[in-house]
Amino acid sequence: MLGDLLPSTAVPRAVQQGAGTQVAVQATQAVITALPSYTTAELSSLQQADPVINEILPFWKRKVFPRAEERKRLSRLGLILLRQWDRFIEREGVLYRRVFRSDGGEECFQLILPTTLKSEVLRQLHQEHGHQGNERTTELVQQRCYWPGMSSEVARWCQECERCQVAKRDQRAETVAQVLVAEWFYKFGVPGRIHSDQGRNFESSLIQQLCQLYKVEKSRTTPYHPAGNGQCERFNRTLHNLLRTLPVSRKRDWVSCLPQVLFCYNTTPHQTTGESPYFLMFGQEPRLPVDFLLGRVQEVGVGNVHEWVVEHQTRLHVAFEGARDRLRVAAERRKTHHDQNVRCVSLEEGQLVYLRECGMRGRHKIQDLWSPVVYKVVKAPVEGGVQYIQLHRLMSWVR
Repeated sequence: MLGDLLPSTAVPRAVQQGAGTQVAVQATQAVITALPSYTTAELSSLQQADPVINEILPFWKRKVFPRAEERKRLSRLGLILLRQWDRFIEREGVLYRRVFRSDGGEECFQLILPTTLKSEVLRQLHQEHGHQGNERTTELVQQRCYWPGMSSEVARWCQECERCQVAKRDQRAETVAQVLVAEWFYKFGVPGRIHSDQGRNFESSLIQQLCQLYKVEKSRTTPYHPAGNGQCERFNRTLHNLLRTLPVSRKRDWVSCLPQVLFCYNTTPHQTTGESPYFLMFGQEPRLPVDFLLGRVQEVGVGNVHEWVVEHQTRLHVAFEGARDRLRVAAERRKTHHDQNVRCVSLEEGQLVYLRECGMRGRHKIQDLWSPVVYKVVKAPVEGGVQYIQLHRLMSWVR
């Protein structure tokens, strides 16, 4: 059942029944009708009943900016909301805040969120969306809503989340090959290159034959140097943090929760690219359950199929260019930060060196010390082939 995958996610009974049927139409209808939602009339009523929004609405209805003496009677939050006057736009009786993406992309309409809906929105975008951190949760909220003091409230909500505070196997070559073909090659196309560490599951003859068959270049990192595949290692840490937020009863079966956890990650804007992985792949943002709740305004597409394809390609092109630029800037920033503490050591060909041994077994407390993290010096091999070693594992040998 769907509800068994993530117990913290409330799955309506109608959705569970729809997921088990063979008729796609029935399942779709069940999802649409079961998700909680508000009509524009209900949202308008909630805004009028909100004490902060209602301070501004009378002036907005008259399209008259309040005078100085009238502004003195507004509350602190009312004054903060009033600063958005030039961005206000009313649609079907509901007040929105019109903003543009930081990269100059398409406009976004943020619902001026009534206080009564804050807890439900934050719960759906944090607790039920993978317990992601402050920045990623804020991005999800900003794509949909606005209210005075939003950033601080989102940060406090994430800090007070009990699950985040408590929280904060099969790798055979055959399995890896099956996953590569079924989950990547057939879905996204054959890649030009596969870059991995030197684990046996990636360096086996089976994987080599697979790459030869599909004309895929195979590269690998140097041993004991995870920074050589930094993007992958950083994502693994993020994924691990997301899995830590699962209830204790589900952690033993965390594999079954991966699709839901990955969906939460893929639908959240990335800090470096500024776009969600889902958008960069499909060219549009997904509809989340909270979007049904808020009744988000969706522009109705017009024109024929050819016009839609052209617009879709243009949108992806702009997104890709922006993502590439931000990735380049981020890479340069990381390199500058890394190089500040790097001291280059040049080695001559034929020079004798000490090699740091990282693969020792057993307890290491009685090993001879070389530095606080290295305990053993290996002898030069009598015979053998060439070894490629990362520089940080070498130290010059001095007579």
